[in-house]
Amino acid sequence: MNSDEILPKMLDAVVVGAGFSGLYMLYCLREQGFSAKILEAGDGIGGTWYWNRYPGARCDVESIQYSYLFSEELEKEWKWSELFASQPEILRYLNYVVDKFDLRKDIQLGTRVNAAFFDETHSRWEIQTNQRDRLFAKFCIMATGCVSATNIPQIKGLDVFNGNHYHTSRWPHNNICFNGRRVAVIGTGSSGIQLIPIIAEQADHVFVFQRTPNFSIPARNGPLNAEYEQIDLQKGSIDEITPNGIRIKEKIYEVDDIVFATGFDAMTGALLQIDIRGRSDKTLRDKWAEGPRTYLGLMVANFPNLFIITGPGSPSVLTNMPRAIEQHVDWIAECLNYLRTHHYDTIEPQPHKNS
Repeated sequence: MNSDEILPKMLDAVVVGAGFSGLYMLYCLREQGFSAKILEAGDGIGGTWYWNRYPGARCDVESIQYSYLFSEELEKEWKWSELFASQPEILRYLNYVVDKFDLRKDIQLGTRVNAAFFDETHSRWEIQTNQRDRLFAKFCIMATGCVSATNIPQIKGLDVFNGNHYHTSRWPHNNICFNGRRVAVIGTGSSGIQLIPIIAEQADHVFVFQRTPNFSIPARNGPLNAEYEQIDLQKGSIDEITPNGIRIKEKIYEVDDIVFATGFDAMTGALLQIDIRGRSDKTLRDKWAEGPRTYLGLMVANFPNLFIITGPGSPSVLTNMPRAIEQHVDWIAECLNYLRTHHYDTIEPQPHKNS
């Protein structure tokens, strides 16, 4: 480094991600007097609820439970309009939280973190972004989410398909009209279950390609509308995508559009997209080559001062996410306060405590 180079101000913490976990983490850090900044890849806050805006997207947890509990005033102010909130309403709620607690001034949008290196000499993290930022922080906190890295199956022929293709977790921000179209939906998990009936109301025909049969208990069952007669369910492995459709064995299903409701590279995907290096320049990818090992889903041995909110090994997606998030964020905030009070520079789990 050139001796004349002026480095940016040292922060107490950099938080990666502005969804439920990142926003609450920023709130707690500021409440305890830590300097902090959120770096968010999207052009808006919301995390999962910013990216997943496909037709019919909504939460399958009751609204009053799928919200923050840290502020009684916030609970009283915000009134949910539905028992199970839709994506637009959840996004409005999170923006309301950001403005109510004046969090926006410490959020940098449109900024994807490419790398995070631990500097053993100075006990700090260097964070590098796609905007060529270099930030230095004592603590690096990953609020990247369990289900944020898109999973698009590697199906032969996708690159030659003549129509449009979409993924539920990267849905365009403009309205997509399927009127008069023949649409293929690949996947029947939560997102597929939600969007198929909506697309069926518009499209001439919907082909649903299912690997594994699924069952969903409806919150409120309704009449079997005529639109469902236009849905054709296909089970089996897709052999390839052709310029005009999808082939299974000898049969080709001609479609204009393909919707991938194929979920996520869950738990580790978002973390491994970042070049994270701990002690001795060891990468997290190499550390997890045989599978992720963490301490309670919160920390990783040999990666000091690196925290993960609802990381691999934590209850996270097996429970109500906001509750798991608040528990982890509260623990991290208390931990950082303890380190500051007792003048400790670093914290990390012992290797044998990783599981």
